[in-house]
Amino acid sequence: MDRPRRPVVTVHVVPSKMGAERVHRRLSCLGSEFPQNHVNSYAQSKHNERAYDLIRSRTPDYLDWEVTATFYAALHIIEKRLQDLGETACDHRRRMAAVKRLLPKLHDPYSDLYMMSLSARYAGAGAVDAQMVRNARRAYEQLKSRL
Repeated sequence: MDRPRRPVVTVHVVPSKMGAERVHRRLSCLGSEFPQNHVNSYAQSKHNERAYDLIRSRTPDYLDWEVTATFYAALHIIEKRLQDLGETACDHRRRMAAVKRLLPKLHDPYSDLYMMSLSARYAGAGAVDAQMVRNARRAYEQLKSRL
């Protein structure tokens, strides 16, 4: 019986600015099975939408997570669409290139969401305001309407 192949995880230890070492992990695809077996993209997208709704309904204090959940809901919609086209992408760079090539109508809203999610995830909560959340939701709705 053949076992599904697992992703390769490469671990890099690098010095951080604070002197301590950080561990970086990088996933690499081992063939087309990985993205399909990794997650049910449609279900994960719905899960991320529910996470957004929950965060939004409970408190206005986590705008960064609202943007992040919105981006990852879009990522899984994109991932499912790429899978339907027989394409695999196991990192953001490859996924963005595949979207530009195969799903050009979705590129702009997806790219906008990606950039907003980078700000939300790496610039900190203070970099996200209510307008960014509205922009993220607008881009998400545009992406879904263009499918």
